[in-house]
Amino acid sequence: MALGNTGLTTSLIGNTLGVSSRDVGTLCTSSNINIFSYYKPHNSLVASYSSRPATTAKGGLIYDNVNKKLKWDKPKGGSSSPYRMGDFAGYDHNAKELSIDYTKLRATADVSKSSMDVTIEPSFADSKFNWGTILGGYTTNNLVIKAEVYNQSNTLMGSSSFKIGEIDSTGKVSLNVANKTKKTDTKIYVKGYFCDYNGNVLCPFIDKKGNETTVEKPLTVTQSKYFYIGKITVNNSSFKVAARLQNGEGAYDTNLVIDITNNGSSDYVAGSNFPNLYVKFRALDGSYTSSNISVGRLTSCTNIPKYMTRTQTISAGSEPTYGSVTKWYIDVDVRMQ
Repeated sequence: MALGNTGLTTSLIGNTLGVSSRDVGTLCTSSNINIFSYYKPHNSLVASYSSRPATTAKGGLIYDNVNKKLKWDKPKGGSSSPYRMGDFAGYDHNAKELSIDYTKLRATADVSKSSMDVTIEPSFADSKFNWGTILGGYTTNNLVIKAEVYNQSNTLMGSSSFKIGEIDSTGKVSLNVANKTKKTDTKIYVKGYFCDYNGNVLCPFIDKKGNETTVEKPLTVTQSKYFYIGKITVNNSSFKVAARLQNGEGAYDTNLVIDITNNGSSDYVAGSNFPNLYVKFRALDGSYTSSNISVGRLTSCTNIPKYMTRTQTISAGSEPTYGSVTKWYIDVDVRMQ
């Protein structure tokens, strides 16, 4: 509940902010102030409680275009910018914050797919803030918002931009980014930025204390495809081939690790285009087997001294589409010459 226009005391204000000081100057510049309360102390000669909205459309916020950041324009004290207890009239300590995703909606990622959709619900705090004015004379609805999505390892998965005026009546925005999540991930992160009409970043979103923010969103990871190693063959008995899936049996992708051991009596030097990897995809339920698919040359295995092993990681490519089959064996066939 916001503080009233009357009955203000330093004790009431201090308790609201959660600070022990009862000094008016200390209270008016406290780091505990929620800067997204439209009514609050700020750098002004006019007492906000006596002639609202003396805070103007900026609500006591300013844009630092040198350091590219939003700031609370704190009162400085003295006759030109006095500390006034009355400036807390209407102060709302629980005012809604600026946020790229205020509700922190749960995201879902299918690790078998290369991209994912992330839904966010931006908040622009109190509607009395005019962000276009604060940021230097723009039309708020034409301001571009940039959202960056990071995985649990803080690797950028992608970004997307949209105009404030393009946000529909649901208040939600869907972002499509590259899927760089892991099966064990439980969260992703989103960062928001105000941009000019051309998409050039003006400043990052900040929290109620003025710090740059990153929103942590809960994540559910699913898997819709499963791959297993099937038959392994090689066309030369002097060589032994082992194969495994890089992400283990039941992997969500087709990345193979191929080991070729030269058991022959001489060193192996490959001819043109050899050794070559072929694969077949076989449905676990036996309903379908693909034709032989040429994956490509195993370039790390073109020179194998006798009794030595060479290894290469290579993708088997995309599985065929066949009915509702989601589980596949990958048969591996290596041709040495």
